Amino acid sequence: EAALMDRYSDDSKRAKYFKQEVWPEGKMPDVQSEQCTPYIEWHIPAELKTKAVQIIFSGGGYNRNNPDGYEVTPVRRYLNEKGMAVVTLKYRTPRPETGVAKHTTAWQDLQRAIRIVRSKAAEYGLDPNMIGIMGGSAGGHLALMGTTSSKHQSYLPIDKIDKLPCNVQWGVCLYPGYAL
Repeated sequence: EAALMDRYSDDSKRAKYFKQEVWPEGKMPDVQSEQCTPYIEWHIPAELKTKAVQIIFSGGGYNRNNPDGYEVTPVRRYLNEKGMAVVTLKYRTPRPETGVAKHTTAWQDLQRAIRIVRSKAAEYGLDPNMIGIMGGSAGGHLALMGTTSSKHQSYLPIDKIDKLPCNVQWGVCLYPGYAL
């Protein structure tokens, strides 16, 4: 039996990597001073075999999340090996201290990330209507919210990207920490 991080130990099947912030400067809703800055990372495989894209994020009880940890990295590398593009999300943590529910800022980041992926998909040879999301624990709860609540806007629109829908075509919810 091999540990997942050992089994998928490198990014040799990835051809391109890009990192971008989720929110334009000064436009992030419900700013909480103690929270990290959210970002997404694009991982485009060397041999693209599908136009679908998988967005992956970790859990952490809405107190932390790690796009380089064991819940995300092996799956990202595996999907790149199979020819699928992956976007990882670092959403805002820890939980908001005031004004909103524990998951609200993470949900805002997820909806914005889906819209960014949809807006950029064609540039990378991907289908903007073949987007899935995946997360474990608190990330599983976030994936449940993302797959079932796309018609409810978690923040007010700030630019043209927010005119795009934030629905997804599938969701993978690994041991969701909270039920809806």
